[in-house]
Order: sequence, then structure tokens, then C-alpha cells
Amino acid sequence: MGDTLCEECSVLSFDDEIFKDFVGEDYIIPLRQGPDDEVNKRLNELLKLDYTRSDTFPDLPGLAASAEAGCAFCEVLREETLRYTLPEPSNITYRLRYLWSPPCASDGVGLYMLLAELTAKVDREGSDPYVRLISIAFSIESAQGTGRIRE
Repeated sequence: MGDTLCEECSVLSFDDEIFKDFVGEDYIIPLRQGPDDEVNKRLNELLKLDYTRSDTFPDLPGLAASAEAGCAFCEVLREETLRYTLPEPSNITYRLRYLWSPPCASDGVGLYMLLAELTAKVDREGSDPYVRLISIAFSIESAQGTGRIRE
């Protein structure tokens, strides 16, 4: 497995400074319940990643090529996608976002998960397309200056 990120996956890396209004030495602001809350809106915008990628199931040639070139996340994302049974061929679209833990989380409040949202679509002549939505959650482990993602 590679240990680098390709250009598309480089959005996974971020500067903790973007969360400075939500996390301090002595406090962490929980995500609030109201969807119209301004703090909630700002935090949710920060958690969205500029990542939309398309590939074709079952070979997933785009992810395969990137993984072969050394991208660790493309390799993991491809392996996780191949665990699913989908019609062949399916057009897959991936989107990524981070999740902020809820106030009741046992590990405290903060950044805690990366969510890969997959949309698998097969166009069928004469009928509506087949569409399946899949979410794959990756927990986040990090230490000062490093970051590790695990399923």
C-alpha cells in the first residue's frame, strides 16, 4: 500500500487552523441541533470536501491506477467499494466529507469520521435507471503532524 495521496485525495489533508473558531485549548463547540444555526452552517461548510470522482464498477480503473501510483486512500476506497455487490457495469460517483461528532459522543466532541458517499447508477433502456446509495465510514486517528485513516 502506498503512503501518499494523489492530487484528488489531497483534500483529505487540512490545516487544523480552519477549526480555530470551534476548538480551543479549553473548549470545543458542539454541533448544535438547529440546522439554521450560523455556527452549525459554518462548521458544516468546513467539513465538506472538494472531492467528486467518477469510476466504473467492477474494475474501478481510475482508483486502480491511482492506487498503483501510490495513493493510499484510493487503494482503500477501491477495496471497500469492491466489497459491495452491484450490477455491472455501474457508474460510480464518490463524494467525501468529514463528520463532527455529536455532543453525546463518548470520545468527546470534534472531528471524528470521514464519510465516503457512493452513488452507483446503471442506465436501463426503457425504464428508470438503477441507483444505489452507499456510505462508507472511516474513523480518524491522528497525532501531532500526522494523520491516519482506518475503516
